[in-house]
Amino acid sequence: MLNLNKDIINRYILEKLSKDEMEKVEAWRKASPENELLFKKLFFVQQASADLHIIDSIDIDEALIRLKSTVNKKEKKNQTRLLFVKLAAAILLIPTLVLIGYYIPRPTTQVIPHLVEVSTNPGVISTFILPDSTQVCLNAGSKLTYPSDFGPEKRWVNLTGEGYFNVKKRENPFFVNIGLTYSIKVLGTQFNVCAYADDDFIKTTLVNGRVQLNYQSANDIEKVSFLKENEASFYSKVYKGMKIKNADIDADIAWKYGRIVFDNQPLKQVIKTLSRFYNVTFIVQNKNIYKSAITGKFNNEQLPQVLSYIKEATGIKYKINKPVVTPDGISKVEIVLTK
Repeated sequence: MLNLNKDIINRYILEKLSKDEMEKVEAWRKASPENELLFKKLFFVQQASADLHIIDSIDIDEALIRLKSTVNKKEKKNQTRLLFVKLAAAILLIPTLVLIGYYIPRPTTQVIPHLVEVSTNPGVISTFILPDSTQVCLNAGSKLTYPSDFGPEKRWVNLTGEGYFNVKKRENPFFVNIGLTYSIKVLGTQFNVCAYADDDFIKTTLVNGRVQLNYQSANDIEKVSFLKENEASFYSKVYKGMKIKNADIDADIAWKYGRIVFDNQPLKQVIKTLSRFYNVTFIVQNKNIYKSAITGKFNNEQLPQVLSYIKEATGIKYKINKPVVTPDGISKVEIVLTK
């Protein structure tokens, strides 16, 4: 069997084999389709991985002319061989183009950072550090999405739920995006933002520094407001209006320390807060219950103690059912409220 190798392939292409050797290569190739396929594979691999000094020794134009000339002399009517000539010429160009691409300076590749998502289950509070050393405390049932590496122009995160931000001061601004209608812009400060998807409002409380609020008004006009230290803003997602008033800092960030503070809070909002904090489900059997309001402070009390207080303050009765498994596989206790 003919032993094809790198040297024979090169010499065959360049017509540098003897007449007897050329005929042996041709005869071997025509002996079977398998031989022809093997030759083409060896031919391609050898050319694609050839050393630079071998590539430089090949005159592609000369090789193409010689190869075509030989074929025309031997088999003018053999169209299959003509196809091989075209294939050989094309393959000859491959290593040259590869080397050209290797030696031409490549443009700098921009690495696109991937997105990181942090979420907290009901009843769980999480604290972590962002890539710019900003500290975030995420309340129960919340989610924060951010790039693994902030770019040079701006830093940004997407928030659903509630979070407390201690933003590291930098020249590039820091944005907290909430949906498409509300964002908070700061350079370096501390603030709390409550923006649960099932709430009708977004509340931003500024602990120190200054923040810029960007929001969409009722007539879909982009507006800007500014918060000063110890101020809180209320943005209605229903009416798309903004109100700013003095903040109760201790009450607004009590959740960070495992506390709950209600200041004449409507019971509908109280139920949402307790659901997230204690990881329970409330079933309200009488809509008149929502007319009640609660004022009180709870410091790591168990849920039955909180429910007993609500019962004494409003007359609302409650029943704690056995845990049920939700469609997503989570076991939750049901609290039935009646009047």
